[in-house]
Amino acid sequence: MRIGPLEITLRQSSPPDTGGVTALIPGLAGETLARTPPAILAAYREMPWLRAVADRIAASVASTHWTLYAVRGRNGRARRDRILARGDLWQRSDRRARLMESGELEELDSHPLLDLLDGANEAMTGLMARRVTQLHIDIAGESFWVMERNRLGVPMAVWPIPPSWVIRTPTPDRPAFEVSFRGWQGEIPASEVVWFALADPANPYGRGAGFAETLADELDADEYAAKYLKSWFLNSARPDLIVSADGLKREDVERLEQGWVARHVGFWKAFKPFFANKRLEVKEISQSLQSMQFTEVRHLNRDTVMQVFGVPPEILGVIESSNRATIESADYLYARYVLVPRLEFLRAVLQERLVPEFDDRLILDFVSPVVEDQERILNAAKAAPWARSVDEWRALQGLPPLDNEVGNVFLVPANLRAVADPRLAQVATTAAQPDGAESEPRALLGTRTKQTALDVADSQSEALADAVIMALDRLREIDREALAELIASGDIEAALDAVPTGTANEEMTAALAYALGLAIMTIATSRVPGLPPLPHDAPALQAWLREHVAEAVQAIDEASRAAIREAIRDGLARGLTPAEIAREIRPYIGLTEQQVRQVIRYREQLIAAGTPRTTADRLAERFAEELRRGRALRIAEHELLRATHMAQQLRWEEAIRTGALSPNARKRWNTSLDERVCPVCMPLHGATVPVMETFAGGFIAPPAHVACRCHLTLVEE
Repeated sequence: MRIGPLEITLRQSSPPDTGGVTALIPGLAGETLARTPPAILAAYREMPWLRAVADRIAASVASTHWTLYAVRGRNGRARRDRILARGDLWQRSDRRARLMESGELEELDSHPLLDLLDGANEAMTGLMARRVTQLHIDIAGESFWVMERNRLGVPMAVWPIPPSWVIRTPTPDRPAFEVSFRGWQGEIPASEVVWFALADPANPYGRGAGFAETLADELDADEYAAKYLKSWFLNSARPDLIVSADGLKREDVERLEQGWVARHVGFWKAFKPFFANKRLEVKEISQSLQSMQFTEVRHLNRDTVMQVFGVPPEILGVIESSNRATIESADYLYARYVLVPRLEFLRAVLQERLVPEFDDRLILDFVSPVVEDQERILNAAKAAPWARSVDEWRALQGLPPLDNEVGNVFLVPANLRAVADPRLAQVATTAAQPDGAESEPRALLGTRTKQTALDVADSQSEALADAVIMALDRLREIDREALAELIASGDIEAALDAVPTGTANEEMTAALAYALGLAIMTIATSRVPGLPPLPHDAPALQAWLREHVAEAVQAIDEASRAAIREAIRDGLARGLTPAEIAREIRPYIGLTEQQVRQVIRYREQLIAAGTPRTTADRLAERFAEELRRGRALRIAEHELLRATHMAQQLRWEEAIRTGALSPNARKRWNTSLDERVCPVCMPLHGATVPVMETFAGGFIAPPAHVACRCHLTLVEE
């Protein structure tokens, strides 16, 4: 048999073996056509609402643009990516954005697979093939693509065939589809067919289950109602009047009929009376379509068809019960809940069945048809206007971006200062407050108030912690294959060098410098009675900031490397392969060495208690995320507290040098005086020293340790 230029070898079918697995699972015995797909598919031509709904969906699915990607490691070689291959739409979108940003994802503009999807075969374009495929799936529950290969054995065309042609599916002992068309009957090897099937829950190994069979009764009722209306207009089989009289002979009846018709038929003869010399009985027979409720029945069937397919009525122009809100949201609901599930189904089948024919490392995807809800976007943007740049606001208004990246700034409350990084917008808010009694920074340092540098650190630590986590996330963008090779070579230090610490350190430096600089500016320029402000660009402040940020980033980097080194050693001790170590190391990145040991110990305790390994790994990874967030918050709080106290210290020193503050001024160490005060800080409580000197233990100012809650006040003697 030939399908276009494609020759299919035919052979006589023999009864399948019903023993073994096929005896246990009836679907594997080769499911035959228990229903009548030709009639189901014919309903598309005959039933208007089935055609309207199915055709609208098929046209939308067929017009979706398909894309192809290759993921490349740092060595430039293509590699597999499980999330992009098997994740859902939102997981793939997030993963694709990350890999695009790191330069590891390449979109292929030209490839034989794309040519195959765009060209289909000699008789059909790709659009036509995708459209008829979706019609087969929605109406009959399944569709089949027969692959045509070139001389190298690579698919060069696909030929969609209707489900009604396939009379038997493959069996374990006969892996072929039995096909019958126009008197021909033969077999196509299963390896040459891509089978799209909506599994029937009653027999998931058998033929697909479509919507048309589900709607059979409703579609039939609508069709019969339409046919009845047609016959009613052509011939209702009932006269409007019956005229009768007793004692009339046949010839008298004929004369009466002729006279009646001659006097009353025609527009100009209407409403004329009829006079007779005999008693006549006239009976009127009326028939009302309203009494039969055809309109309600057809509307009910129409709504049932749309609801089963999940299509909002507004998409088909049915707006009798709509309002502005439902009309505006119809496109989003249609794309999100009708098109995306169908496209995901097609993508999953093609990724598993067709892509490996070319290269199983390729990633097939589609451009999401989901239209953003503009009203929702605008409301979300108005809730946090500083989260969008000026250019993004202009794009929302339909305006082009400003030249020379002038619009690449963010307007941050309260007085909308322009900042270069929205991640630290919350940090900038404190420094942006205008002068005034009610809007002063809370930390009026140098006075005998209860407000301390802790207030500034607390108000800004969450935002800085988010920025620290973003920087630590960079460490996770690791080439697993390269890392596995280095671990296998035994060079642990080289393996540590494979972790992208350079980019992470750059982002960490920028985040700390920006946040600490704003905190310093808040303290140095705050309004304190009798104490002049210290310019935020004072050389002493800037020198300390540069030196301290570099030291802090180096310390964080060394701690991260030590943690990764400990994770590699643990994997080797447990006998894991280098590839397994490279795969399992990700949750540990961003922790300290001690925290890695905590996570390892926690996972071992779970496994020892009988927890399944997969569950233990998931719980351990969740524990690691909590530790990582806690570490970022401690780093933020500690560095902010150190920066604010140093700004206070340098401001006092400058005031003494300029004579604004007495040389006899002393600073006092204050603790919280509660049960949480540690043995390091308790002896320092109440101690006073000259501003220029250090406290016992070598501390010039708090914090004395991580999570220190101490603060300084100024005492003049």
